[in-house]
Amino acid sequence: MQHYVGVVCLALIVGGTLWLRHENPPEAPVASEPEAEPSAVAEALVRSLWATAEVQMERIGQAIDMYKLMHKSVPDSLDQLTEPQEDGNRLMDELPDDPWGNEYDYRPDGLRRFHLSSAGPDGLLDTDDDIVHGK
Repeated sequence: MQHYVGVVCLALIVGGTLWLRHENPPEAPVASEPEAEPSAVAEALVRSLWATAEVQMERIGQAIDMYKLMHKSVPDSLDQLTEPQEDGNRLMDELPDDPWGNEYDYRPDGLRRFHLSSAGPDGLLDTDDDIVHGK
């Protein structure tokens, strides 16, 4: 009988210890991590977004050039590219936003020239991260 009581006591002690550890697990030491550098995936994503903006602006620029040939001037706004032309066709079905969700900046400069740009990742025009068509 003494042996049985000893085993039961040992089981209660071990079980209680395990239960306490389960309820209050020890905190793992926090290791200080070095400042993370941009990963290759993040850099590839940024390059992809820039390339997308350049391709979209090239397409818009081509539509503006077609408009110029048809009307002897650049459009007053990009919306004119999505309107039916004399032949009933549209130069563009819709105007895309840049990869960061902003409208492209379009400014006619006389009858034949124009400025087309994306505000870039910061969403602000005329900053260092702008992407300018033709540059």
